[in-house]
Formats: sequence, C-alpha cells, structure tokens
Amino acid sequence: MAKKATNSKAQVDRVRIIETVQTPLGFFVLVVLVVEAILGMVAGLTDRANQVIVISGMLAIISALIVVVAFLAYYRPEALKGMRPPDNKITDPLVQGHAAIEKHKVNQIISVSTPDYDGLGIEKDEAILKLHYGSVVSLRKASLSDFRKQLSTNRFDIVHFLGFVHPQTGELKFSETESLSPNGMLKLLELCGAKLAFLATCDSVFLAARLAPKVNVVAASGNVETERMVIWEECFYELLARGHSLSEAYAVAQETTDVPMVLLMKRDSILVSNQIGSKGS
Repeated sequence: MAKKATNSKAQVDRVRIIETVQTPLGFFVLVVLVVEAILGMVAGLTDRANQVIVISGMLAIISALIVVVAFLAYYRPEALKGMRPPDNKITDPLVQGHAAIEKHKVNQIISVSTPDYDGLGIEKDEAILKLHYGSVVSLRKASLSDFRKQLSTNRFDIVHFLGFVHPQTGELKFSETESLSPNGMLKLLELCGAKLAFLATCDSVFLAARLAPKVNVVAASGNVETERMVIWEECFYELLARGHSLSEAYAVAQETTDVPMVLLMKRDSILVSNQIGSKGS
C-alpha cells in the first residue's frame, strides 16, 4: 500500500510540473530552479573560492529572470500566459471590431434600367445614389449591347440594376429578343470589379444566389412597390455611404421597414463615399 501511495504521489507531482510549464512564465521558473539546484550541488562540492563564483552565477541568473519577467509584464503581459498579442492593424474607428471587413472608397457607380422598367422609379434611385455618393453613370432604357459595353470597358464599384429578372432562371430581360444569363451577368460584374450588385427588381433572389459566390448582392425576395423600395434604398445607401458595413446598413434598413429584401455576401465590406472619405474617413 505504501508503495502504491508513493507512486500515486509521484504521478501527481509529474502532472503538476507539466501543468506549470505550459506557460512561458512557468517554464522560466522551472529552468531557474533546475539550474539553481545544479549550481547548488556544484557549490557544495567545490572550495570556498569557486563557491563565490557559483553563488554569483546563481544571483546573476535570478536577476536576469527578474528583468525578463518585468519587461514582459510591462510590454507583453499576454506572453507570460502563452497568448498571442492582439491584432491592432486596423485602426480606423469605422472598422474597429471588424478586422475581416474590407473597406473601399466608391469611385464609380452605374445605374441601369431596361426599356420596360425605365418608368418604375429609376430616377429616384439615381437621386439617392447621387445624394450620398456624388456622380453616377446613368444608363437608361439600356439594351444588352449598351450594358455589356459599359461593364466590360469601365470600372464600377456599385452596379444598380432595375429590369425584369426571371424568378426561376435568373435571366435578365432587356427586350423580347435580348436576355442575359446569370453566368453572363456574373462575368460582367467581375470585369467591372463590382463590390456590390443591387437588383432593384421583384423576385430576383435566384439571380442573387447565382452571383453571391463572387460578389455581394442585394435583391428583393418578393413583390415590392416602387415607393417602398425607394424608402428602403434611402436608408440603406445613406448608411453605406457614411461608412457602415453592408451587413449593418442592411440590418438597419431591414429592421426599420417592411420591405422583403435579402443580402447575400461574398464578404462583408464597407463601401464609403469618396465625398465623406475626403473629409477624413
């Protein structure tokens, strides 16, 4: 029984030692204790002159440990617990707490309407965009050729589209004979470098889902009257232009209106207006 108790106590001691050295501070202390024990044994086996040297070495090691620990405690206290320093690379107050969010200044926006949908509030959409972002390229009553040329030869951070989107196939209809597949739309959005595609049209979720792996998309999940869509856009675009993230702007607009809109994100982003950015954003 005594032997078992001794073995059990030895195992407990080993576990405690292992737990102690899991942090840098515990490891420092253990190393110093081991070195001190070895030097103490050496001092006991040497003459008086060499004992002075050994004791001086012991004091030097202790002093060095005190300096190292004091330095870490002041400059890197998390290191004593084996923790990594916090990542403070992003200092913009608008981005604090959102280290993974990309921030972009919006330089160019295009507002597009197809011939059949041109009278459904596109002028109000453009007024909102101009109010918060400044200049907007207006492409009214666009043909597929016009749309393709603009997006394939220019850079646009935001593409705002008003036109018929087939709810089952996601095709964009420009005329009776012209339509654009979801893959075609995606290629054009990638070419122009779009950070956000806003589908200001009813039942456009299927298309949004096809675009979302490559670009952030806002779309309507049901039927939305023009006036209700405009109210939602006013809230969303104002917050976005002021430096709120896509997710934040969407959440506020969604919770303060009754418009059935969805946000599908490749990655949350801040699309701040250049007008605000030039004033210190």
